[in-house]
Amino acid sequence: MPPKWEDLELYQVDLHIHAGTERPPALTLLDFVDFSVATGRRIIGITDHFGRYLGLSRKKLNHYPGTIKGYQSFIQDVRGARSKYTDEIILFGPEFGLGNLVSREGELALGTPGVDFFIGEPGSPPDGKTLGDYLVEGVREIRSASDEYGVPGFLGHPLRGPINRIAGKAGQGPKMPGHPPFPPLSKFDDPKEHVEELLQVDLSALARESVRRDVPIELNDSSWGRMLGMNHQSLLERYLFFFRGLIEGGARVILGSDMHNVEHPAPTPFIAAEFLEVVPGDLTFLRHWLGSTEALGG
Repeated sequence: MPPKWEDLELYQVDLHIHAGTERPPALTLLDFVDFSVATGRRIIGITDHFGRYLGLSRKKLNHYPGTIKGYQSFIQDVRGARSKYTDEIILFGPEFGLGNLVSREGELALGTPGVDFFIGEPGSPPDGKTLGDYLVEGVREIRSASDEYGVPGFLGHPLRGPINRIAGKAGQGPKMPGHPPFPPLSKFDDPKEHVEELLQVDLSALARESVRRDVPIELNDSSWGRMLGMNHQSLLERYLFFFRGLIEGGARVILGSDMHNVEHPAPTPFIAAEFLEVVPGDLTFLRHWLGSTEALGG
């Protein structure tokens, strides 16, 4: 039986699993879905970077050519996986860069039959624009694309830029953190002012826009894992403060692992969600497939 609101658990929700052109050559899409189900996921969002199907990637593409026909073949494979797992909710949603959602490329990505949702992916803010302004505009763009194509979307990993800059990403050498530990937030007279200045985000403005446009914001395990990998407890503290501020402002979150390879698996960010006291009924984006939260009294 497909999942219902009343029996849903946080760890069962993962709307960010890359299983397309980055999938190892020897593995099938069903290998990824089999693993996802075996690890307790019940609402499974399969994705790929849509730009790869426009010939924009310099990386080697596996399984599908970098064309719209390749994109359509990927979607068909996701549809095929549903027939094996009728008790799970298996969805397809491309990850697509902000600034291009309402465009000819957006129409190709989101107007193709079989798309269930999409991830609005932030890059680096344009020169002269803060991250906060860029994210607020991104939320508006996601709403516009949702209205234009009739497909719901969410804002993916909003703090990827600051996390890469401050914590960095591990690699050969080894690579070191981009910034040493910060003092505890308890040492600041105004922690909110400090966090907003560090991240260049107005928390209240982003929360208001998320609520107004009904666009949730992703808790992303890859972002969480990069901070953990660098043992950057002080940035984790600020990450949680950021999301607490959004949630207190009424914004909703959604969960995604951002897993790219089941041979090097990643969990759903249920631990971060539990720290933030998120419960499954707060994941209102899932109403598109589970219906309203009336069963929970919501």
